[in-house]
Amino acid sequence: MFNYLFKQIGGQLSSNKSITTKQKSKLPLQLFIQYENNEVEPGMNLGQLEVANQPIVYYPPDIGQGPYTLVVVDPDSPDPKNPIYKEWIQWMMVNIPKNKLNQGQTVLPYSSPTPPLGTHRYIFYLYDQMGKVLPPDLTYTRQGFNRSTFLWKYGIFAAPLAMNYFMVSTLNEEGVNLNL
Repeated sequence: MFNYLFKQIGGQLSSNKSITTKQKSKLPLQLFIQYENNEVEPGMNLGQLEVANQPIVYYPPDIGQGPYTLVVVDPDSPDPKNPIYKEWIQWMMVNIPKNKLNQGQTVLPYSSPTPPLGTHRYIFYLYDQMGKVLPPDLTYTRQGFNRSTFLWKYGIFAAPLAMNYFMVSTLNEEGVNLNL
C-alpha cells in the first residue's frame, strides 16, 4: 500500500497517511527512478550523497500520447515548517519523446537535493503534453515555482501520468543526516 495520500490527484503529498486500494487505483502510475544501484520506492529516505547525480528515470512506453514534461520539485523549501518558496524546481524537462528522456529539452538541469533545514520531499511528476510542443526558449528560476500556473499556461490540464518521491534530510558538519 502506498504510504502517501493525495488531497486531490496531482495535489499536495501528505507523507503521514495511507490510502485504500480503491483510492490507489485512481493515482498516477509509479515513475521509476534509479540512482546508481538504488531504485527509489515511494517515500524512502535517501542520503544527499546517494542523490548527488542525475538519476535514470523511466516509465511504461505506452502511457499517454506524448510528448511529456518531467518536473521535479521540493515543496518544503527552505524549511518544512515554513515552506515560503513552496515549490523549488530541482529539474525540469519538456518535449520528451515517448520513453526517451535523453532526447527531451532541458529547461533547468538536475540539481542535487541539499535541504537547508529538516527533511524535504522531492517529488517527480511526469505529465502528458497531449501532442503539444512547448516553446524551445522556456526559462524559469528554481525558487517559487508554481506548477499549477505552469501547467495552465501551457494547456496541460490532466493529472500527472506517473510520479514518485523520496525524502532527504539536512546533513550535519560530519556529513550525517540530522533527521534520520
